[in-house]
Parts: sequence; C-alpha cells; structure tokens
Amino acid sequence: MAMTCKKGILLLFICLATALAVRGQDSIFVLKPSMVAENGYLGLPDIDQWKFREGNDPKWAAPDLDDSNWTHLDSASIKALSYGEDGRFEAWFRFRFTFEKGFKDHPYFLVSYNTAAQEIFLDGEKVLTFGNIGNDSLPFQKNIQQYKHLSLEEGRVYTLAVHFVDEIGPLTQAFMDVPVLGPNSFLAFNTAGRVATYNDYIQPRRERARITFLFCAVLSFLFWLTWVLVQREKHLLLIAVIQTLIAVYPMVEWLSLIELNSAYMNREWYGIRGLLYNLNGAGLCATASLLMASLVLGRIPKWVKRFSLLVIAVLLPAVLIANLLRFYQISGVIISVAVISSGAICLYLVVRYWRNIRGAKWIVIGTAFLVFALVEIIAFFVNFSVQVGLVSQGPESNALGLYRLGQTFLFPASLLVYVAFWLRETVIGERQKARELVRVTLEKDEILKQQNILLEEEVKNRTAELKTSLESLK
Repeated sequence: MAMTCKKGILLLFICLATALAVRGQDSIFVLKPSMVAENGYLGLPDIDQWKFREGNDPKWAAPDLDDSNWTHLDSASIKALSYGEDGRFEAWFRFRFTFEKGFKDHPYFLVSYNTAAQEIFLDGEKVLTFGNIGNDSLPFQKNIQQYKHLSLEEGRVYTLAVHFVDEIGPLTQAFMDVPVLGPNSFLAFNTAGRVATYNDYIQPRRERARITFLFCAVLSFLFWLTWVLVQREKHLLLIAVIQTLIAVYPMVEWLSLIELNSAYMNREWYGIRGLLYNLNGAGLCATASLLMASLVLGRIPKWVKRFSLLVIAVLLPAVLIANLLRFYQISGVIISVAVISSGAICLYLVVRYWRNIRGAKWIVIGTAFLVFALVEIIAFFVNFSVQVGLVSQGPESNALGLYRLGQTFLFPASLLVYVAFWLRETVIGERQKARELVRVTLEKDEILKQQNILLEEEVKNRTAELKTSLESLK
C-alpha cells in the first residue's frame, strides 16, 4: 500500500512537471498552404496568442530565452496599453512558427501594418527593420508599409522576436487618442505576386499624390503672384487662399506615403495631420462663401462676412476644444454643420443671383458644384461598395483615388481657366479703354486745331479792323 502511494505521488509529480514544462514552452504557429488567401495574403494569429513583455533588453531576442514569465495580452490589456509621459512605448513580442510543406508560391515576404518602428529578429539574428527605433546616430522614424523578403525553409521551426517602439509628441497626445495596438496581428506574410500587385498600386498612387501637390502648389504661387500685381481685386486674393488650402490635401497624402526624415514629424505626424485638416476645413468653408459672393455679386455682403467670421472665430475653436476634450462626435457634428451651411450659402447665391453670372464665372461655379457634389456622391457609393464587398479595396479598385485626384485637379484647373479668362477680359477692356482714350485725345486735338484756326482767323480779322480804324482816324 505504501509502495502504491509512493508510485502515485511520483506519477503525479512527473505529470505536474511535464505540464509546467509544456506551459513554459511557446506554442508553434503552423502556417499551412490552405491559409493563404487568393490574393497571396497569409495572416498570423492575433496578438493575444503572442508572448509580450514591456520594456527593452537585447537579450530578449535570443531563441533559447526562458519567456515563461512573459504575458499573453487579452483585449482589455491591449486597450490598456499606453504611451509614457515622454510619449514613448517600447516592448517585445515573441512567438514560434513553421511553414508546412506544400506551398506553391512561398509567402516569404513579411510586412507590418503598424506604423511603429520595429526590429525583427529570427532565431536571435536581426534580419530586417521597419522604420527606425531611434538611437544615438539615427532619429526615430515610423514604419510605412513595405514588404521585405525573409530567407525561410519549409518544415523548420523559427523563433521570431519583435522589438516594438513607438513615439508620439505632445501635440498628438493633446488632440488625438492614438491606440498603441489593435487586437489583430500587425505582421503578415505575403507571396511575391501580392507584393508585385501592391507595388503596382502604391507607386502610382505615391506619384499621383506628388504630381497633384506640385500642380496645386504651382497654381497657388501663380494666383498669389497675380493678386500681388492686381491687389485691388479681392476675388483674386480669395482664389489664392482657396488654392493654397486645396494644396494641403495632396501634400498630406504624399507625406503619408513617404518616409519622413524628421524625428519631430514622425512623432507629431498624426497631430499635425489632424490639425491641418481642421484648419483647412474651416478655411475652405469660410473662404468658399466669400468667393461665391464676390463672383456672383461683385461684392461681399455683410451677412456672408459674418458667417465666415463665425466659422473662423467660433466653430474652429469649438472643434479644437472638442478634440482636446475627446468629444470627437461633437467635433464631427460641428464640422458637418459648417460644411453644409457653407454649401447652402453658395447654392442660395447662385440660385438667387444667377443672372449676374457671366462668362468664365460659370466655369468656376459649375466645376465647384460638379466636383464637390457629384464627385462626393460617387465617392460615397464607391466607399459603400467597398464596405459591402461589391468592389475590393486596394489595387483592384483605384476608382476612389481617381475621383480624389479629379477633385484636386478639376477645381484648381477651373480657377486657372477663370483667372486666364479674367486676365484676357481685363486686357481686352484695358485695350478698349486705351483705344477710347486715344480716340478722345485725337478728337480733342482736332477740335483744338480747329479752334486755333478760328482763333487765328479771328485775330487776323481783328487786326485788319484795327488797321482800318487807325487809317480812318488819320
């Protein structure tokens, strides 16, 4: 009986030790050919299945590290992750994976969808980086979506460690809630075909954004130069302001698609972008109604000036305060009210005073309503189609990007056409005035000549009369 108890205790001890040993080991993610999507995407398990530890120690990249005391993040823990007082978050992730045999197109291209800087270690060796974590020689740099190839083998078990670093500045912390992580994996494997498709999509998009920004910037410079030459024309000033505001949107898109070398810009990009959008939206709402009144009436009524002042002095500060207090829904409502009100004022002015609109003014007004009404409606339906799955998002459906491209090209082009027509009409008008002035001058010269002739004849007659009177007196 005693021997049986001893055997039972020994067996229990062995089972407990085995369970603890198994628990201390990493689970292995087995990536199978059936897990690869049709577009070549192979996602990794969610973050709650990875091992996590906040802080930093280069030894944590070692493949034989005892990480039994590392934690698994649940949804509540992921939401609770936050940046430090200095705006920095630093942590490590670890997991083990292997590729099952039988892949036709090996998905060995790794991509990170998180903008934080990351160092990727494979079996203890740093194999690639996304962005730059920031050190003495190189500044912190966020990650932009890039696909990087790894030399992997089927059937081999790998230990992957991720050194994860993100930084945000005080402006971003003040105006925005930036989550450190989401629940889904930010890493994914991809096939060479998907990488080629993505490159065929992102490179033209980046180039379009750059060209659009340059086009808008050049037009803005030309409009400001035109206004400087003719400062008495208020509508030229308003056109220059609107074009400058329009140029901000392609600039922001272009900067979002390239690597920023400034550490400050990397930390504050989200805050700067949000602030630019708020300032730009308020500026466009205020300036659009002023320009429409100037084009339609040739003057700006006081009530339109008061509305623009209300947008800049009241609604814009209200939006900024709402963002500071994290009332984002209220901020969205205020912006919507400003946009709808500005559009309603523009529509009222056109309907009420359409008889005053002549020539090139119709080009600007017609294009404005075409772009900001029809194009927005089409873009809404494209977005809706993407959400319900009628159209795939990304390289296969570039329609929305093309509509945005038209939005930033068509309206500035219409302003350019209007200014060209206005300059042409102004030159023609000045020529007509000059010709009229020459004609009037010639007429005056002719009249003056006639008057001189009459005056000379009158002087001769008077002289003759005087001579006759003198002779008669003799």
